[in-house]
Amino acid sequence: MRVESGEVQKYIMLDSIVRRYPWLSIHHPIGVRESRHFHYRFPGFIRKLTDPWSMIGYAALIHGFLFMLAVVGFQHLLPSASPLFLPFLTPLGTPIAVAFLHSILYWAMLIGICNYSILLIGRDFETRTWDYLRVTPLASGELLKAKFATVFRTWSPILRMLVLTRLFTLVTIPLAIAYRQDNVPVSLGFNLVGAFVFIAQPLADAFMVVTLSAMSAAMIRNMAWAKVGAYGIIAAVYGLGSLWLIFKSPLGALAGVLVPLGHWAPLASTLAPSATTSDFALRMGTTVLFYLLMPLLIGILAFRATNRMALR
Repeated sequence: MRVESGEVQKYIMLDSIVRRYPWLSIHHPIGVRESRHFHYRFPGFIRKLTDPWSMIGYAALIHGFLFMLAVVGFQHLLPSASPLFLPFLTPLGTPIAVAFLHSILYWAMLIGICNYSILLIGRDFETRTWDYLRVTPLASGELLKAKFATVFRTWSPILRMLVLTRLFTLVTIPLAIAYRQDNVPVSLGFNLVGAFVFIAQPLADAFMVVTLSAMSAAMIRNMAWAKVGAYGIIAAVYGLGSLWLIFKSPLGALAGVLVPLGHWAPLASTLAPSATTSDFALRMGTTVLFYLLMPLLIGILAFRATNRMALR
């Protein structure tokens, strides 16, 4: 009875949310239209990475392959690169391989969301179908939100897997704190903030990418060039966001090479030791600003700009 009561309460809560925001419903006319005409199927390899056991299996294979390279004599063939393969001689090789697959899945999601958003939104602008949609009782803002909801529903398996992988990765935070050699008192609140940003980052980045792609589609109104424009805008945003790493991090100019791995920055900033408590607080504030608040703000501004251009 308690399980049934919990299910009923969950259904009532979801129903109330959908009633308040109808564009979230899977039965929304725009959502049904887009899902019917553009049913996206992930490539086989990406689809397998959305299953936790398949990802662990692939990671174990990568670990085993690199382990064999190191054992067979990689150190004698390329001695300068041999230290890079030392972790794969230990059980840590599989988690490192999981992190590598996580990065592949992360960027596959962002590129896929960009392409799918251009397909759903740019097609209507290019064929002028958008003018007919505006004749319906639905406002342009609701039309865009319904399309965004369709994009997120389509890519929810990957988003769910990214969040799940990051939840398991958070176990490294208490381990790092336990073995940390600095004398700075550990603040639980700051570590929780870093963990929250790390978990929420894929959602914030996905929101920013879908809105920037929609803005490019509404501005250019040609699917091929809108895709090029979206790639350029998104690359510029990520590139500008990495400037603070180049000028503020100890890596210096080398940090520019690590831009594609920026999705690990919230975890790295939480794990890295600090000289003082204020230094750690400043670092956490910078992490929240650049990896959560800025993507959300850019996404909101891009959505408003798209909505204004859609009314023309």
